[in-house]
Amino acid sequence: MTLTFITDLEEGRYLWAGHIQSVVQALRGRYVISGCKVTAGSGLQVNVASGKVYYLDSEYDVGSVVLSLASNSSGYPRADLIVWDGSDETVKVIQGSGYWTDGENYYAIAPQPSDSHVLLALVVINDGDSTVNPDNIYDLRVSGEYETNRLIMLAVDDTVTSVTGSTETTVKTFRFAKIPNYMNVRKLYVVASMWVSGSYGRLRVYIDGVQYLELGSSSTSEDVVYGSIDVSGLSNGMHDVEIRLKNDGSYVTYNQYLAVLGDV
Repeated sequence: MTLTFITDLEEGRYLWAGHIQSVVQALRGRYVISGCKVTAGSGLQVNVASGKVYYLDSEYDVGSVVLSLASNSSGYPRADLIVWDGSDETVKVIQGSGYWTDGENYYAIAPQPSDSHVLLALVVINDGDSTVNPDNIYDLRVSGEYETNRLIMLAVDDTVTSVTGSTETTVKTFRFAKIPNYMNVRKLYVVASMWVSGSYGRLRVYIDGVQYLELGSSSTSEDVVYGSIDVSGLSNGMHDVEIRLKNDGSYVTYNQYLAVLGDV
């Protein structure tokens, strides 16, 4: 997986712990796909642009929003986090309170993000600030992108099965698990061999009783057919797969080889 800060870190700019936390969150499946840039607004407000985030195996659209930050009269700088919260699917401010000193200067300590947060920005509000200084907005957005597919074999069967006539019949079954951050199957690749004694044969793939793919052949000798199924929208947990055959006429439809691979 490739992780990229959407805004490059600038030389001389402070590296916050939030930058590292963003990477950790992204590796756990919580990152920005596009947009969601935080900019200074009017007074102690920030503007969050619309965009899209990835959270626990799903993509979420984020609408633009204006957030108000609290004033600071503590005598010390304060660091606030701007996050998208997966627990209620909203953009919000997580207000900081801590600081540390080297004996001469005081430095804000950013609050800790929760497990449900996608980090967007860190904003420093100094004591007495009446506006948000654009230079005090630190972009924490990290974009994640999978470089290559990782395929795992979910099922393989080389047994000859057949169905006579046009009544759709289940000939092979198997199950697979979809587990977030471990075996998050996003796509199935189906390869099968089939042939008919006449007319046209159909091989259909059902998941949890719903048809997702149809392959077909009119060949009277073994023919290789293949296709893919997007299963990114399936819920986490176990899923039942059925391979069903039928013929458009009264002839026999055969299946022998079957392989199903999952893209995780």
